[in-house]
Amino acid sequence: MIIEVDDIEINVIKRGAGDYFSLTNMIKAGLRNLRVSDWLRTKRTLEMLFAWEYENNKNFNCGEFAAIMGWMNGPGSAYFKLGVKNWIERTMAIGLIASRGRYGGTYSHRDIALEFAGWVDPLFRQRLIDVTGRHTDAESKASKYKDA
Repeated sequence: MIIEVDDIEINVIKRGAGDYFSLTNMIKAGLRNLRVSDWLRTKRTLEMLFAWEYENNKNFNCGEFAAIMGWMNGPGSAYFKLGVKNWIERTMAIGLIASRGRYGGTYSHRDIALEFAGWVDPLFRQRLIDVTGRHTDAESKASKYKDA
């Protein structure tokens, strides 16, 4: 499925019961040259990812998360680098997906995507909330009519 926000098409894929939004597409909303890896460099981002994983992933490796946070040049440092694939492999994270192929790129669960959108551009985040809210409302109404 594709949703459109501010003339930017965002691929959305289903994974389990969740929708995963393309961060690769969303980054185009930024006014400056941004990369997903820049977002992963901040302590706030990693703490938010930890909170999401802790609540949603029984296999999340909390010990490895602590090791990442304790690096000598840790989050927030100019020398700290952490890629999406590295994050997933080390912590067994499920909130982010790095994929190749036709719809390849970096994807995240909807909850995480909204946080990412706010980092890219707060106004873009609000518009994404508006669009996804309307989409969810439309799906709810459609399922009510199917059940009737």
